[in-house]
Amino acid sequence: MVDSSVGGKTGINFLNRKNLIGSFYQPDSVFIDTAFLKTLPDKEILSGIGELVKYSFLTSKENFKKFSVYIKRISDKQEINFVDIVYKSLVIKKNIVINDEKELSGIRKVLNLGHTFAHAFEAASKYKLTHGESVFAGIICSLYLSEELGYLAKKKLNTLLDGLRFLTINPFLKKIDEEKLFFLMQSDKKLFDEKIRFVLLQDIGNIVVDVIAEKPSVLEAIRKMKIFV
Repeated sequence: MVDSSVGGKTGINFLNRKNLIGSFYQPDSVFIDTAFLKTLPDKEILSGIGELVKYSFLTSKENFKKFSVYIKRISDKQEINFVDIVYKSLVIKKNIVINDEKELSGIRKVLNLGHTFAHAFEAASKYKLTHGESVFAGIICSLYLSEELGYLAKKKLNTLLDGLRFLTINPFLKKIDEEKLFFLMQSDKKLFDEKIRFVLLQDIGNIVVDVIAEKPSVLEAIRKMKIFV
C-alpha cells in the first residue's frame, strides 16, 4: 500500500533474481482499503516498515520526523491512522514517478534506496525474507556504505542509525555469506557496464544515485549491518 501499489512497474522474478522481467504499465485506477491491514499477521505489518523507512529519507527533515513517529508507533503496535501514512507515502512516490515514469532521467532511481542490497538478500533466502525486512537491512547497509565512501558524515550516520535501533534485523541476515550476496548483486537488474550501482545518502532529502562501489566496501557495509543490533 505504501509503495508498489502505484508507479506502474510490473515485474516477476526469474532465475532466482528479483523483478528481472517486467514492464511499465499504468493501471486505470488503484483502490486501497486499509481495513485489509487488520487481517495481516504482525510480521507483514512490520515488513511494511521497510519501505516507510525509505520514504522517511527521501524528502525533507519535516517528513523524516513525521515518518519516524509513525514507524515507532507501528513497531510498538499502537493505534495509528494508516490512511494518513499510506497517503503521505504515495504522494511522495507520485511526485517522483510523475517526473520520471520509466526511470530514464534518474529521478525515479531514488526509490531504489537500499534495494540493491535488498534484492540480493531476498534471493539468498529463496524469498523467505519479506521484501520489507530486506529493504530495511538494505537501507542500513546503504547508510554504512554512504559513510564508507565519504558521502555521509560519521556523526550524521550515527544519529540516523541511533534513531532506528528500536527496529531489528531478521536473524537470517546475520548468517548469509557476504561473498554470496556480492555474487547475487552482480546479476541485479540495476547492473550497468558490469558495475554494481547503489543509491546512497548524503543527508535526509539528498540522495545520490548510480554510485559505483568496490567489492571491499560493499562487503564491509554488509558486515556492519550484521552487527547493527
